[in-house]
Amino acid sequence: EAQHLEKARSSAFSGIGLLTKDESLRRAARIYGRLGYTRQYCDLMVEVGEWEQAIMAAPAVSVSYWAGLASKYADMLTARDDDH
Repeated sequence: EAQHLEKARSSAFSGIGLLTKDESLRRAARIYGRLGYTRQYCDLMVEVGEWEQAIMAAPAVSVSYWAGLASKYADMLTARDDDH
C-alpha cells in the first residue's frame, strides 16, 4: 500500500481518490514508519516539507544519516532566510 501511495512522486500524479500528492506521500511515510522502514519515512517526510519529523526519526537510520539530514535542513533554512 505504501508503494502505491508513493506513486504520488510522479509528475503525472493526479491524485488517489481524493488525496493530494502531499497527503498520499504522508500516508506512505506513516506506513513505512510503522513497518520500520525509517529511511523511506524520512525521505518522504522531507519531500513534503516535514523536516523536523524526519530529523527526529533519522537517528534510527544512522548517526551519519541524521547529521547529513540536519545539515541539509540548516542549508535550506539559511537559503530561505537569504531570500527574505
